[in-house]
Amino acid sequence: MKFLLALTALAALPLSSLCALENWSGRSVYVAYPGKSSAKKPPKNPQTILLLTDIFGHLSPPAQALANKISKSGNFLVVMPDLFNGDPIPFPPPATGLDPAWIAQHTEPLVDPRITEVVNNINKKYKPRSIGGSGYCFGGKYVFRALAKGEVSVIFSAHPGLLSLEEIQAGAGKGPIQFALADEDPAFGTAARIDAEAVLRNSSMPWTSTVYDGPGAGIAHGFAVRPTVPGEKYSEWALNKATDDAVSWFKLWLN
Repeated sequence: MKFLLALTALAALPLSSLCALENWSGRSVYVAYPGKSSAKKPPKNPQTILLLTDIFGHLSPPAQALANKISKSGNFLVVMPDLFNGDPIPFPPPATGLDPAWIAQHTEPLVDPRITEVVNNINKKYKPRSIGGSGYCFGGKYVFRALAKGEVSVIFSAHPGLLSLEEIQAGAGKGPIQFALADEDPAFGTAARIDAEAVLRNSSMPWTSTVYDGPGAGIAHGFAVRPTVPGEKYSEWALNKATDDAVSWFKLWLN
């Protein structure tokens, strides 16, 4: 199944970039290379984006398409690791919610070292000029944690899940921060947004927060990876707009 998912993404790869599913010290990593670079001809000192996924993981075709687009649009090296040690949640997720046993295997003390390992490999392999973090749902929390530790210098966080005010406070002032939020999102709703923006207003770094609202059912959690209503023009626009905003944010603030 993993091989088939990788082939699906490869077939949809933009002609101006090349992707590879690589093994980094035993961890599966999806890499979208900019321009004419490749695994055999890696870019020199690239501007790099660490893409931290939602619970569906780095083999999900929508996540791979997103990595490809960010790489192509920004001329970035995009590194998207397996955050779940080969144990992502299948799409669509169970209606009963996430299994507590699964959650227990993917908590901060376990996930943080996985991300640090990948960042160390990025620095060793590519000697990047700079690293930005782009996180979605589950990953939207962890880009804040990476920013607070200095592993990335700029972040984009879309519809984050389980992101605490303390984590926002730890990241505020460490680098430019952009939020892309859904108007209908129980994981990060209006109250959480207001509290986050109050923290960011008092920080020393640039920040921005965009809330996507819309007609009918509006825009829901996950919209920046998968359109809320596939084929519906506003949902598709919101998906593309969030991606374009992430790319422009990184172009503006990455060294």
